[in-house]
Formats: sequence, structure tokens, C-alpha cells
Amino acid sequence: MANNGFIHLRRFTKGLVVGFVFFCLCGPSASSSGASSIVSPRSGPNEKISWPEPELGQAFEKYWNAFAREDMDACLEMEAPHFRFVVDRGRYLNYFNIVSKGDVTRVEILEPLARAPFFAEVPMWLIKTSPSGEAVRIGMKDRWVKVQGRWYHVIRDPLVFPGV
Repeated sequence: MANNGFIHLRRFTKGLVVGFVFFCLCGPSASSSGASSIVSPRSGPNEKISWPEPELGQAFEKYWNAFAREDMDACLEMEAPHFRFVVDRGRYLNYFNIVSKGDVTRVEILEPLARAPFFAEVPMWLIKTSPSGEAVRIGMKDRWVKVQGRWYHVIRDPLVFPGV
């Protein structure tokens, strides 16, 4: 039993180390203000994104604009219900404070994919500005789940949130 707790502590520590490295790479953020969206298609800002459902596109844009503003409460509200049930606000705050650092300048969407009527993946590039002023591109697959007619963001970070 004590060994199992040690394993979870090691995983949590690894997650903090990864987050710290990410923070050091991206540096502190100058909070983004302004009404324009940071979300655009990879092909260019004048192109139209082909969302499986318009509501998914609206939720995606709302989440990533809140993330860029470092609005933890707005992001937490948009996390999947199962995640909010298992992870308390304090734990999410610690995670959010680590991963939201860095000036998010743009989110480039490749092509949203509907995996099922209630699940979608959005391959994307998160572009941040490093302390030296250069753009840092982080490739990821953003996951979304539809619960009772509403789209929610899905966090998958097995180092920080194992088993969630």
C-alpha cells in the first residue's frame, strides 16, 4: 500500500518537473488582452475551419482564448465533467499555473476530426513566445467530448493526472 503511494508521488513529481521545464522554456506570460481570437486555421487566417459541429468550434475558440488570458476559472468550467469530479480546483490550479505560462500568440488548427458523434480530436499547434522572443511551436491533439449536448475539453496528462 505504501509502495503504491510512492508510485503516485513519483508520477506527480515527474509531472511537476515536466511542467517546470515547460515554464522555463516559455517564460512568464504577459497576459493577453483584447477581443480578437488567437485561433486560426493552419492554412491561414482567411481560411474557414471545417468543424464537425459549429458548437465544437465555438467551445474550442472560447477555451483557448481563455487559456491565453490565463483565465483558469473559465478553462476549468470547460473541462469534462468526469475530470472536474475527480480533480479538485486546487490541483487544477497548480497544473494550470505551470502549463499556462508563456505568451500564447496563436493556436493553429490543422483539421478537426470527429471520432464519434460525442468525441472529437483537433490536431493543432500552440504557438508561444519564449523569453528570448522566438516562437515556440508545441504540437498536440486537443480532445473534446460532448456531454448532454455541450462540448467539453478533455485533459490527458498521465504524469500529473494518472488514471483520469
